[in-house]
Amino acid sequence: LDTSFTAAEYATWDVTFSGTTLPKIIEYYGDLSDNVGFGLDDDGRVAVVVTKEANRRGGILGVVQSADLYPTSTCASSNYAEVFYGLAPDPDSVYGTIRTKSYISDLMPALIAHETTHILQFTQTIHRNAASKAVWELEGGATLTEWLVGNEVLGHGGAGQNLGLTEYTAGIDWYQDLGGDLLRYFGWSSSGHVAGAPEECTWLEREPQGPCGGGDGNWTRSVYGFPAALLRFILDLYGPTYTGGEAALMRALWSSDQTGYDNLVTTTG
Repeated sequence: LDTSFTAAEYATWDVTFSGTTLPKIIEYYGDLSDNVGFGLDDDGRVAVVVTKEANRRGGILGVVQSADLYPTSTCASSNYAEVFYGLAPDPDSVYGTIRTKSYISDLMPALIAHETTHILQFTQTIHRNAASKAVWELEGGATLTEWLVGNEVLGHGGAGQNLGLTEYTAGIDWYQDLGGDLLRYFGWSSSGHVAGAPEECTWLEREPQGPCGGGDGNWTRSVYGFPAALLRFILDLYGPTYTGGEAALMRALWSSDQTGYDNLVTTTG
């Protein structure tokens, strides 16, 4: 069917994922459970399930169930595997919002990076005794991964690059979440600057009241792009002098027994 992906299309995504995306995520978040002796399905792989069930959820692009990292003896519905579920093409809006094949195809490489980051984040908590992290740490970290992997895929260099509109436009599929979220956080709207933004805004909750994201209280992206910029700032500021560099600092943030601001303070010193 023209609404299904071909084996060749899946293989193309896998070239980017296996060659660039997963190594970068492991560098910054730690390894898969399979690769460090925790068992799970012992295949050393991440499964991407493209399914209409994700479309039914409404308002999401992909989902990781932390329950899948628990054995079935603890959680009967667990798949006990590193897996995430992504949207399927639905051009006729049978299962929710219209999603064309081309839309999902453009979205998928960055979505795979984002959702796989959640798998590695949950791995630290469930299998390595790290503290559960705040929602802004989880989503900000995953959005930062889109940025990190995009830099690598597009050859835009690592930290400290003064990239401009040309690079942003070339990497729009990787960078648009970050850019769009920052615009909304700092008060952009189609009718002009939103009064009170950003000084009255927060990134600590999904649907902040006040001027954030246009001021209607329905913006759920506060915990994504701005915390990604905050984490990038932390890496820029402390990474160069941290033993092992910024990637080691990021791993320390995710393996720590601290959460939120306490995590930033304790881990950076």
